[in-house]
Amino acid sequence: MADYYYFIIEGYEQPFGYIRKSKVEQIVWPDYWKTNHDDKLITLNSGSGIEDRNGYLDKTLRQIHEKGEVSEPRKLFDEPYGIQGPDGKAVLIMNRSAAGMFGIRTYGVFLIAYIQTDGVRKFWVAQRSQKKMTYPGKLDMCVAGSHRAQEAPIASLREAYTRKWAHSCGAVTYQMSVYDSGKPASRAQTQYAYEIELPTDMAPKPCDGEVEEFKLMTLEEVRDSLFQRDFKLNIAMTWMD
Repeated sequence: MADYYYFIIEGYEQPFGYIRKSKVEQIVWPDYWKTNHDDKLITLNSGSGIEDRNGYLDKTLRQIHEKGEVSEPRKLFDEPYGIQGPDGKAVLIMNRSAAGMFGIRTYGVFLIAYIQTDGVRKFWVAQRSQKKMTYPGKLDMCVAGSHRAQEAPIASLREAYTRKWAHSCGAVTYQMSVYDSGKPASRAQTQYAYEIELPTDMAPKPCDGEVEEFKLMTLEEVRDSLFQRDFKLNIAMTWMD
């Protein structure tokens, strides 16, 4: 951990994340942060409660983004991630874009959808839009995305049929030391995986501009595309798991 600082919230002993040393040195930290270079701690003032902490963090992120103190995050998303204390209660709400900088654990949901036809299982695979900021044109799960603060994992899957028939097939947990752009980061992620068998006359359709198209692929075609690196990186890990 020589290249990392512990991300601490005042009043709590355990670290909530890990920040790369290079980023700690690049940022002009406001006075509601304390930096301890000897013990490698970067501590957020607790304020009078979670609302104060959320405000401090939001101001910090906007300063970093507007002044370009670090190259990432490139964009501030409207996706809040909840950070919990040891008692399970939320202690801070963080913008998704800052997760890789502060090294907090984030969570997402993957849905593997398939059909059975003539005794062969075929998978519905999404191809990401060419306009996506990350991994444009890469192959993806049928449904994939992060879930926000206060959501249960299944909350990202809203259709009545999906709620009735989708079932959990585990979770994938991993650590990455780079952003999608390849620049240094500290990313801890857990993806909850679900699968569902669809009727042959039910097909997913692009509806939000994030997916170019959906295609049916056999397991062999999925395997070949994995070897050719056609899939988004964390999606590939889930398929292999």
